Amino acid sequence: MDELQIPGMHNLENVLAAAGAAISFGVDPAIVADAIRAFRGVVHRMEPVATVGGVLYVNNSMCTNVDAAVRSLEAMSRPYRADCGRGADKKSDFTQLGAVIGRAQPGVRRLILIGQAAPLIETAARDMPDMRRSPMPRQWKRPVRIAASFAEQGDAVMLSPSCASFDMFADFEARGEAFRQAVRSLQPNGIASKEKG
Repeated sequence: MDELQIPGMHNLENVLAAAGAAISFGVDPAIVADAIRAFRGVVHRMEPVATVGGVLYVNNSMCTNVDAAVRSLEAMSRPYRADCGRGADKKSDFTQLGAVIGRAQPGVRRLILIGQAAPLIETAARDMPDMRRSPMPRQWKRPVRIAASFAEQGDAVMLSPSCASFDMFADFEARGEAFRQAVRSLQPNGIASKEKG
């Protein structure tokens, strides 16, 4: 587990399944081990975008269902998470997401809710003391700056939508790229004058 470059028990499960399949087809276990150590993940899936002011920004736009969001939240290890972003409802039951938001350790401390499914997630996470809605943006600068204004050094801000992107974007790739651009627009010397609204 320590040699994996991608976080979470779900990724360990995926790696073990892939390694078992490769070895069963005759691939040398040493080659499989080297490939596992070298793999750094894919774009839009628990993708570290940048660390700005000591805060890690993670693009998880590929997370388009509740189960993926739950596993992603459980995989995070930083002590503070602003779970930034949502999207179009797929008629999902967000109860499980609300539960993991309340119990995940080291804990989700703030939610920034965006998009069509925001009221449903707000209801499911009603025990969460700190939730904020943001208008539906075509770009992510405002919600990312709101998240940056509350994050402290050592924290993480993760886009983990649990929904489709179609209420705001053409697809999850466009949503993730907009998030990446917004993160890259943050400057370490600009975080002190961050947006509060």
